[in-house]
Amino acid sequence: MPEAVKNKITIVNANALEWVAEVKVDFLYADIWLSLDEPQTLEQVRCMNENLRADAVYFWG
Repeated sequence: MPEAVKNKITIVNANALEWVAEVKVDFLYADIWLSLDEPQTLEQVRCMNENLRADAVYFWG
């Protein structure tokens, strides 16, 4: 991966429902479910974004 790209990406190993970003988050891509029709999916995406306040959110199961 080019150095210029590496400097733009941060990987965090944390609980997706508890982690709070210390810097601005541009994009939240959530994919922690086996399928999208799991009953908790929407609420968990909302929870993650409350902690991150991302400019854009996308999720998949």
